[in-house]
Amino acid sequence: MENLFFNHGKDKLLWETEDKILLAISGGVDSMVLLKLMESVARREQLSLYVAHVNHQLREESLQEERYLKEYCKEQNLPFFTTRWQNAPITGMEEAARAFRYSFFSQIMEQTGCVKLMTAHHGDDQVETLVMKLARGGSLGSHIGIKERQQFSSGELIRPLLQFSKEELRQWATRNNLVFFEDQTNEETQMQRNRIRKWVIPQLRKENARLLPHAQQFSQQLEWAEEIISEEMKINYLTYVTVTDDGWIIDGEWLEKQTDGKKYFFLSYFFKKSLEQKKIGAKEEQIYQLIHLMAKEKAQWEISFSKKWLFKKSYQQFSFQKKKKQIEKEYIIHYNEGIYLNENEWLGILKSDEIQKNQSIPKNTEGWTTFQKEFSAELAEKFVLRRRQEGDRLILNEKLVKKISRFFIDNKVPNEKRASSWVLSDYKKNIYGLLPFALSYLSIVRETDKIHYVLLYKYRE
Repeated sequence: MENLFFNHGKDKLLWETEDKILLAISGGVDSMVLLKLMESVARREQLSLYVAHVNHQLREESLQEERYLKEYCKEQNLPFFTTRWQNAPITGMEEAARAFRYSFFSQIMEQTGCVKLMTAHHGDDQVETLVMKLARGGSLGSHIGIKERQQFSSGELIRPLLQFSKEELRQWATRNNLVFFEDQTNEETQMQRNRIRKWVIPQLRKENARLLPHAQQFSQQLEWAEEIISEEMKINYLTYVTVTDDGWIIDGEWLEKQTDGKKYFFLSYFFKKSLEQKKIGAKEEQIYQLIHLMAKEKAQWEISFSKKWLFKKSYQQFSFQKKKKQIEKEYIIHYNEGIYLNENEWLGILKSDEIQKNQSIPKNTEGWTTFQKEFSAELAEKFVLRRRQEGDRLILNEKLVKKISRFFIDNKVPNEKRASSWVLSDYKKNIYGLLPFALSYLSIVRETDKIHYVLLYKYRE
């Protein structure tokens, strides 16, 4: 096994001459085998080894293990670093312990200048991990098992024992008279990994004696597939996604032409790329829901991803944006008056000669989008500017009256523009305009009008 270990590490460049390597050693059989094998490699390759140990203080034997490792490293002239875990949580202990360990390992790497961290994960750990992830569910990438090497802290995290089974490590330890400690908590079945180890893996081994190498190959294939898919989705993201001030816009024409498989992997990449900085999670069922909605070919729809974010389709465009808080407010406006509705909207009903002379129009609205129409005089003493209400109708000509909702549908007005539109009416509920889209037939200038007015609505998007 020693030669297999050395040749594999040499072929895969798991170490280089004169590397500084930190070994995570618990005192169990796996890590003690790793320590002994790497000591042999260090002598041949002029490596500098450092040992890190975490005492979780969860078992009576923990202190004995720490003392033994400290003494062993002293005898072998190996720098030894240890820490103790205080205040273990009642729930989520396994994940919390892992986070504590790797935070400690990262600190020691920075302190010593180690470029690699090695842990003693083996082939049985790989199978257990794959089964656990399969049971948990998730995306293709989330089913990848334990990687042999990956970026970690200021260097790399390497697991050089994945090609070996637990039994092979135990036999080698026995033949070489290694001292190691048994963790009796590994026999307890409260933990999912222990249940899989005791009840599931033995049955799978009976089905196929080559379970471990097949599991390692499968995990490697998943990793390669994820790399290829991610690279293609990265190109698609850069090509078809536009970042805006309040979110992202996706080219809908392109996305709808893709197969369901490509839609899935693109959306998975999109949410991972876009949401990780926002700390928002996209669930698998939400991605499948989006694919289902796209297949229906509806012009507009939206689904909520959190209290603040929406994924929307608006005709040929998809967007993922913050929800806009709609303030329901009414404004009163008179002839010969201009008012700000907010910092981005201004409305005036002014005499046409004032418009021509550019009088009464705020200078800071220059360059804003403009909706301008002639407007009849003496329609009402004052007007109400409000949001659309159920049943509102717009008179378009002598013979045509449409519900505003139908007007929006016929003109393919996106939902967000529908929500931000204004209805200009009087207190008798006569509607004179739908801004910024159209004026009512009621507002047409009459030949008898002595004063000519213009309705001017300016806004910036």
